[in-house]
Amino acid sequence: MEEIFWFNSWELNRNYAGFRRQDIHPYAVKHLSPFSLEGKSVFMPLCGKSFDLLYFSEFAHRVIGVEIEEKTILQFFDENERLYKRIGNRFISGNLTLICCDIFSLKPADLGLIDIVYDRGALAEFPPILRMKYRQVLERLIPVGALNFLNTLDDTLHKAQDSLRSVTQDEVASYYPNYAIDHVEKPGLGSHDAHRNRSHPLEHAFLMHKLYELC
Repeated sequence: MEEIFWFNSWELNRNYAGFRRQDIHPYAVKHLSPFSLEGKSVFMPLCGKSFDLLYFSEFAHRVIGVEIEEKTILQFFDENERLYKRIGNRFISGNLTLICCDIFSLKPADLGLIDIVYDRGALAEFPPILRMKYRQVLERLIPVGALNFLNTLDDTLHKAQDSLRSVTQDEVASYYPNYAIDHVEKPGLGSHDAHRNRSHPLEHAFLMHKLYELC
């Protein structure tokens, strides 16, 4: 079910989600500075072909992205002219590794120790019925003390199907009760070029530190 959902989402809505912007997201640069990335291991779920991977690879110690569609991974390396070697389902280029798999199948050993999760719209990409399952995956993958930078979409003003991708502040709190949550970006209409058109959702950002394991 999860694979069917993600393939359909990519093919039918490839220009919708915030993490498919054709540049490095300004929220990443603002809140995850080069200094803060030094010596850190960064994990990006549902990474697609995000340019943010290049930013993190430049300044972090280690970067791991997960993408279910192999052709997307191959396009990423081709479009960015990066050499890579393939070992099983891993595509490795220097300190950057992209894993081709269903994120729900990941185990902690697949990632190693993670310091920072960069969730650029991944939570919002899942329909509500799968979001708790996704959060449970992160719970077993991410250690106490790790930082989760969460970028969400708010399209609650619209009544179209795309509004299902909205994630409210209250929903974030309910999904991550064991995190200290700081709502660092609360855009209003017109605060970001991508949001001046009412047809686009607003992008919010949360800095969240994992305080303890859920039982």
